[in-house]
Amino acid sequence: MLSQMDLSQLQHLVESGIWRENDEMWCQIYIRFCELAIDGLTQFDKFGGEEFWQQGRDKGFCQQDRERTPIEERTPIEERSPFEEWLEKRNRCFVNIYTNDNMVLPRAVVTAIARLHKDSSAESWRFWEDIRKSDRRRHKAQQREATHLMERAKLQPSNGQWGIEEMQKIQAALPEYRLRIWNSDFVKTFDGNPNNSMYNIYLFEHNNHFRVITSMAMFFGKHFWCDECETAYGKGERHLCIM
Repeated sequence: MLSQMDLSQLQHLVESGIWRENDEMWCQIYIRFCELAIDGLTQFDKFGGEEFWQQGRDKGFCQQDRERTPIEERTPIEERSPFEEWLEKRNRCFVNIYTNDNMVLPRAVVTAIARLHKDSSAESWRFWEDIRKSDRRRHKAQQREATHLMERAKLQPSNGQWGIEEMQKIQAALPEYRLRIWNSDFVKTFDGNPNNSMYNIYLFEHNNHFRVITSMAMFFGKHFWCDECETAYGKGERHLCIM
């Protein structure tokens, strides 16, 4: 599909924002643009907008940056670790959090809350659309809500390390929600307020970075998820709830 697009179609794809949560899509758009940019690199700054190129620079994908790296030290874009391959396959079940301000856990929590209530009203939907876009352009809702959550939880600015103590404080500040966190080994590392909460917040943690889990079934590579006994199961599989 991408290999057949012309420059205007490619630009339209960039404007749709689909590349923001999919690194592989960013790479494919970049490669196709390089094939089309036969008039030299002067077109680079005219294509995609600053946000598009900033993501490429941040992740080390841009060809200009790669050319400054000695050939023997370069890591081909195609080379992926087993975890990166797994993450790509599960990308649809996450809401990624983009931040450099060491508030990734509060940001993930407020984003998950906004997603839980996005269908309750038109205003809630607009708030969700604003908060999920992180700090892109004029969207500051995620930072604002995360800051408020830290104040409610009496948390000081973090050095980027979020442990059990910080998770417990956030949970205490949100009694109507149950915060549940899984790591990349599919082990639940935190479960707060299991008895009195009305809503569940599911997060995925890897190397102290957090993502919102939108589908626990998809997270485990299954079709269904039982919240009572925390079991994922597939079509045709018997599920006997132990609760």
